[in-house]
Amino acid sequence: MGTIITFSSYQTRGDNYLKLAFFVAMANLVTSLLSTAIIFLVLGFWTTTSGPSCVEKSVNKLVDLIIKGVLSQAAWPPQGIIHKPPVEYMDWISQLPSQLQADVVRFSPPCSILVQKEKFMEGPGLAYVAFSQVISLFPGSSFWAIIFFIALVIMGLATLTTLLESIVLPLQRNIPTFEKYPKLIPVTVCLGGLLGSYVVFLFDDHLVPMVLVVIVVLQNLSLAFVYGIRR
Repeated sequence: MGTIITFSSYQTRGDNYLKLAFFVAMANLVTSLLSTAIIFLVLGFWTTTSGPSCVEKSVNKLVDLIIKGVLSQAAWPPQGIIHKPPVEYMDWISQLPSQLQADVVRFSPPCSILVQKEKFMEGPGLAYVAFSQVISLFPGSSFWAIIFFIALVIMGLATLTTLLESIVLPLQRNIPTFEKYPKLIPVTVCLGGLLGSYVVFLFDDHLVPMVLVVIVVLQNLSLAFVYGIRR
């Protein structure tokens, strides 16, 4: 909504609003398709590479448990199993005796792709967990990690700028004082945002629990008044 308000404030009477609205809708559609394609590419890459990394974690944990004496020497993984496809690791587990196989499965770290996907898709997990894990597997992962987090910072600044413009521009156009002093309204809006966030913090952390305590006390007094203190 901030983008639409900002764009519309620059238009003059008589412009082709249908054409402009179509342009904004198409631009939004193209960027949505690009972002969706990137997300599916990243998730596909993560799904493909998560198998070998899971096998490596499982083998390292099994070796550590065997050295500590928790598992028997019969559970020692074959040489070079981490460099082979994950299917061969699963075949090796299936050939173990039933009791030893149950112990190996019990001590192996959980690597369910569906479970991890559900965790990643909750809130910002897709950006901060899935993308970060995939980027760590790229060649030159440090470079791509820096680029990725710079992109996140730029995206956040762009969103804040758009929201600020949607508030500042109408005020500057309609209030003569703000139009005469254009730098006054951005400072006022930013200070108001800081003060507002502090007030919300106070309400969330202090006032809301206090209100709940008052409500509970009043409920107890009402019950004591209706039924009597002795009851």
